[in-house]
Amino acid sequence: MGTENTKKLPVGLRDKLPAWVYPSWASSGSAVAISTVMIGYATFYCTDVLGLSPAIIGVIMLITRLTDGITDFLIGYLVDNTHTKWGQARPYEIAGVLLWILMMMFYSTPKMGTTAKYVWVFVIYFLITAVCQTIVYGVNNIYLKNAFKKEADRNKVISFSGSIMMFATIIVGILLPQLIARAGTDLSSWSKMGILVGIPCAVMAAMRFLFIPECNAEATHEEKKEKLSLMEGVKTVFRNKYILMLVFIYLMQQFSVAINNSIGTYFFKYYIGDIGLQSIVGFAGFLMPVILIFSPKLLEKFGTRKILLLGTVSGLASIIIRILAGKNIVGHTISAVVSSFYQIPTGALLGIYIFECMDYGAWKTGIRADGMINSLNSVAAKLAMGLTSLMCGFVLGVVNYDGTAAVQPPEVINAIYIMNNIVPLVLSIVALIVALKYDLEKKLPQIRQDLEQRK
Repeated sequence: MGTENTKKLPVGLRDKLPAWVYPSWASSGSAVAISTVMIGYATFYCTDVLGLSPAIIGVIMLITRLTDGITDFLIGYLVDNTHTKWGQARPYEIAGVLLWILMMMFYSTPKMGTTAKYVWVFVIYFLITAVCQTIVYGVNNIYLKNAFKKEADRNKVISFSGSIMMFATIIVGILLPQLIARAGTDLSSWSKMGILVGIPCAVMAAMRFLFIPECNAEATHEEKKEKLSLMEGVKTVFRNKYILMLVFIYLMQQFSVAINNSIGTYFFKYYIGDIGLQSIVGFAGFLMPVILIFSPKLLEKFGTRKILLLGTVSGLASIIIRILAGKNIVGHTISAVVSSFYQIPTGALLGIYIFECMDYGAWKTGIRADGMINSLNSVAAKLAMGLTSLMCGFVLGVVNYDGTAAVQPPEVINAIYIMNNIVPLVLSIVALIVALKYDLEKKLPQIRQDLEQRK
């Protein structure tokens, strides 16, 4: 096919992907990933800046996250039954822009009474997490699958754009503790910080929608599609043992990450003694994008199962190193480096594993419920954040944590230490046990051959 004719095709059908595809795809993903980092400071903001009760905030966030599990399934169901001229998943991308508008509103809480603050926090937090994040996470892998038809192209997009996304989130993760340290408990400073991060992220969130179409979207729109019922989709998902295993491993990893994001600020402020040192540890994250660049070759050489096992073992090792490090920043930095390997298969490359589970589900049940299968990873992430918020709020409430106090009593310090280290240690052990049983890779050649014959 000639070069000119190739350029007229959607990028996902071309012989070679243009270089601009990777930053275009990564821009939206980066904006969403940064939102997860940013909302991770919600508990700290509510307790230390707004002066609200950690126990009540924990309950608010848990209620939101539990509701979120329902909306995740709903968006998966909607995507499975969406067929527009723009595609199946692409129209929902606009939620990323709305997400950042709401994020700026969240960190710009007006001066009002305590009850009004609780209402404001609940409503905005609900819209950010249970609506906007649910939508953008819920459609991401479906959009990827529809925009790039070749498996090799998908792997490249995941790897290279994932590296860009990680660089962006790592930089923000390093800068935020410094900005937070400077902002202190001043509400106006937090508002300025939210706007400083929010405006460019809102622009980034629109890039993928503007530049990357789904392949054959208009033709698919014209076809008559048999509607998948909600109950049928749910049954199909829960007959897929591999997506359930994968999601459980992902839940354990996300729980550990959410704990680190939520309680890590308290840990560095009260146990280590300096929030700013969190940025030094954050530099270790720059290793992840480098590893990710080589992930297509690593997957080709070792396969998905071995990479998953390497990740879960690394997660366990990183927690052990962190415990042994005590207050030593070098040890915490080494722990963060080792943890990078945990976040590769259960984070950056998760889409590849989900595509495997989608094929298994179609082979096992004869039904394509890709949207609902994909929604489970979002359910796991939101559930992890909700449980983390509840745990942190409940535990801090039990030990009578006071965000306005300059010095915390020993029982508060001990509680923070246990949440930051011991709880993630247990989660990592459980994740490794389940990962040892994930053996889908060896069955895939026959599964995909059977699916091709059914066509």
